[in-house]
Amino acid sequence: MGIGKKIAFLSLGLVVSLVIADILSAYGLFFYQNAFVVRKIWEPGHERSIVYSEGITPAVSVINTVVERIKAKLKARKEANVQPPEAPPYKVLFTRNAEFGWVATPGSYEFVFSHPPDTLQEWPRSHTWHATILSDGSRATSRRPMKCNRKILIFGDSWIFGWALNEELTMAWHVQSEYKGHYCVSLLAHGGYGHLQTLQNFRKRRSEIGKDDILLVGYAQWLLPRNLPSPSVVRSLSEGLKHYADGPDKPLMHPRATLSGDRLLIDTIPLDCQAMREYCERKEPTLDDLFDVTNKIFDEIIDHAGARLLVLLLDGPEDKVVEHLRHRGVTVVDGRPPEGIYAKDTMNPYDAHPGPISNRYWFAQLRKEIDKLL
Repeated sequence: MGIGKKIAFLSLGLVVSLVIADILSAYGLFFYQNAFVVRKIWEPGHERSIVYSEGITPAVSVINTVVERIKAKLKARKEANVQPPEAPPYKVLFTRNAEFGWVATPGSYEFVFSHPPDTLQEWPRSHTWHATILSDGSRATSRRPMKCNRKILIFGDSWIFGWALNEELTMAWHVQSEYKGHYCVSLLAHGGYGHLQTLQNFRKRRSEIGKDDILLVGYAQWLLPRNLPSPSVVRSLSEGLKHYADGPDKPLMHPRATLSGDRLLIDTIPLDCQAMREYCERKEPTLDDLFDVTNKIFDEIIDHAGARLLVLLLDGPEDKVVEHLRHRGVTVVDGRPPEGIYAKDTMNPYDAHPGPISNRYWFAQLRKEIDKLL
């Protein structure tokens, strides 16, 4: 057999082999589609289930598919051997601040509260809640930014903040939802704050407050010791907030109020009873001392606000501060539900702060006054 015939015979054999391979490949692809894919193709979620690497002919398609599968497996094996980067440290809710003592760090937070496993079997073991702190340090009152010409600035402590509650269950969220398009609501309350931080926050934002805005401040008599602060408050916070310190020599600070005649002076002291031993061991101030300081705090806000001031009475008696506020023409909204109405819940057994029913009741009481200002 001549060389030409051998080449022709080999070429014919190669063509026949390729045709057979193509036929078998086509049958294989058909079998794959019919057996595993086509019977599901009209089911929801399977519209794109026919997946293979398409080539010029069925045989090329099979080769491409095999090559792509091998590449994918090698890539997955390589990625499995790569050590994942270390997770960043947890973001801490509070950070030190030279003026307020501490402020909330912007970001999204998830908290998990639980009760002892051998108690309260009828309750879920844990309670998870979320908080979003915006760039200005306020807590979110809506899912999206609001645009409006008037503002409601809300000041207070952890009760007003809505500790242990998701945003949409807080009083501030209800107010924003009710008055969107009329007011933009900023929730500036934080855990451990007293009226002294309210005054500092007011001073900081005074130039932004217009005559059509509303200032809302939470009040209860048990908040008064925070306004000096009393030695018992310094002792308590020194222990409770020590894990937020930057080290043993850098504790958090706390604003301190001092009356000098008719003037209210504010400085800061460290939350450290070793450094402030004399202060922590001194006698507790009288209730009248606390009334005087707190009335002076509210007087500055009333005299310089220009906006409408609402004070929400959260709990406790109508004391000399409440009397003074009413005498100065401030609207005091009673957030204490009357007897016989269940509107005073807590987050027990996970936390003792007011629950969603309390927050809803506060909102319902506030709405009566805010409606008058529209």
